[in-house]
Amino acid sequence: MQLTEALQALEQSGCEILVMVCNTVHALWEELQASVSVPLVSLITQVVEHVEDQGYQKIGLLCSETTNRLGLYASEKMDIITPSDFQQKQLNQVIEHVMAGVQNDYDAKICKDIMYQMQRLGAEAVILGCTEIPLAIDQLQTDMKIFDTIELAVQAVVDFSLKN
Repeated sequence: MQLTEALQALEQSGCEILVMVCNTVHALWEELQASVSVPLVSLITQVVEHVEDQGYQKIGLLCSETTNRLGLYASEKMDIITPSDFQQKQLNQVIEHVMAGVQNDYDAKICKDIMYQMQRLGAEAVILGCTEIPLAIDQLQTDMKIFDTIELAVQAVVDFSLKN
C-alpha cells in the first residue's frame, strides 16, 4: 500500500512522530500504525479528546461522506450530530470546490447554514472534520465555536515535541 510505504520511508528518514492529517484515511489508522514503530498521531483521537476535555456534550460534525458513513468521530462521551443526506451532498460540493481551489463565499454560507441547523438540534460547537473545510470557513466567519482539526493536530505535535 502506498501509504504504508510512505510512512515507512518517513520513519527510515529519521522522523520520530508521524501525523495523519486526513480525517477520512483514519479508516486505515490501525493498519498504518502497525506498519511503523514511531507514534502515528491520530488526528481524530486528538480532536475528540480535546473537545471532550472542553466539556462539550453535543457537537456538530462537518466532514466527508466517508468519514460520516464510517462513524470515525464516534464518541462515548459526546453526542455527535452528523449531516443529513442533503447536507452531506452540499458538504461534498464544498470539499470539491476547495480541492479545485475555487471555494467562495457561497461555500462558507453553506457551511454556516448547516452549522446553524445543527445548533438548532442542540450542537454546542462544530468539528471541522475534513481538512478542506477550514479553507471554506473559519472562526472569524461565525459566532459558533469551531474546532479546526488541523490546528489541533499541530498542537498535538508541538506538545509531543516539547515532552520528548
